Amino acid sequence: MLYGFWLSLHYAFVENLSSPRWAGLANYRFLFGDPAFVKGLKWSLRFAVTSVRIEMIVGLAMAQFFNREIPGKGIAFALLMAPMVISAALMGTM
Repeated sequence: MLYGFWLSLHYAFVENLSSPRWAGLANYRFLFGDPAFVKGLKWSLRFAVTSVRIEMIVGLAMAQFFNREIPGKGIAFALLMAPMVISAALMGTM
């Protein structure tokens, strides 16, 4: 990560990483001066904030639901949790 940050302060190209030239903050000025990047960054932040809020609300609702003694709670819990467990197991296997 530190090497990546160091490279971001240089003019570095994949075909010649052995001798990068110092750029300072020029790469960042170019990046934040690009309207497409700024727009994409805004949408990414908006998506992240919105998705975290929705996940927190749904997670709290599910926690309240599964905290009660109801018939079939174990089966419902297993059916709702299976996709999360399976996807993590598949990602770990890959």
